[in-house]
Amino acid sequence: MMGLFSTRSSASEDVDMAEAEKSSDSSQRASADQGAVESLAPVRVPFLAYILGAIAAIGGFVFGYESGQISGFLAMSDFMERFGENGAFSALRSGTIVGLLSAGTLIGCLISAPLADKLGRRYTISASAFFYIVGVLIEITSSTDWVQFAMGRFAAGLGIGALSTSVPMYQSESIPKTIRGAVVSSYQLAITLGIWTAYMVNYGTSAQYSNSAQWRIPNGLSALWAILLGSSILLMPESPRFAFRMGREEEARRNMARLNGVEEFDPLINQEIREIQEGIAAERKGGDHPW
Repeated sequence: MMGLFSTRSSASEDVDMAEAEKSSDSSQRASADQGAVESLAPVRVPFLAYILGAIAAIGGFVFGYESGQISGFLAMSDFMERFGENGAFSALRSGTIVGLLSAGTLIGCLISAPLADKLGRRYTISASAFFYIVGVLIEITSSTDWVQFAMGRFAAGLGIGALSTSVPMYQSESIPKTIRGAVVSSYQLAITLGIWTAYMVNYGTSAQYSNSAQWRIPNGLSALWAILLGSSILLMPESPRFAFRMGREEEARRNMARLNGVEEFDPLINQEIREIQEGIAAERKGGDHPW
């Protein structure tokens, strides 16, 4: 009997020791995994990443500025005399002028997604910004035909809608993880800043002028923001995900390394490349996904 109890006690001690060793091994593995993850994080985010995010966010500023200026235009004396009905706007006419911008943005959003997959994120943003200027030119050259001004708003909406899809896409695919959320949210902040700027410009011109300069000056400034965006975005690196998707792995590694402040074959870059590979493989496994 004593031998039996001794055997059971010894077996119990062996089980406890084995469990303790497993727990210790698990803790060591967890600690090692945590250390590996920490070692993959970039030491500092390079200035280029902030510049890229700020330049791309100008797309949000353009959206906000175009959206905010129209309310001031409808109250300006020269604008009402030119495009109103007996110096005033009916609900139908004002609603059409305002609403066609949103109609254009809807179509622009739908067009820009497949366009960004073909041309790339940077070129889509640049093309959208310059196409927006076409809409501004149609608006600013309007003399007394309100339909022309409304169609200019529609054309401008096509560009703005394309920007509202391609800009956050470009930011989220290019910016390092540590600041990605803040940078992508800056697009919304830029929209608000654009609305405020439009209000301030409208306030200044409506008080200083009584002719078409009331609305043509703030309208013309819209093109300035778009030119800044469309030209400066071309100086930024292409989205690493798009470059890799197109088979340009060297370019993807180089751009990713520049934006993360590490070497091209750093463990952080290797991990990011693996994640991109897995994501693309999962997309292709599901078959073709036409827009």
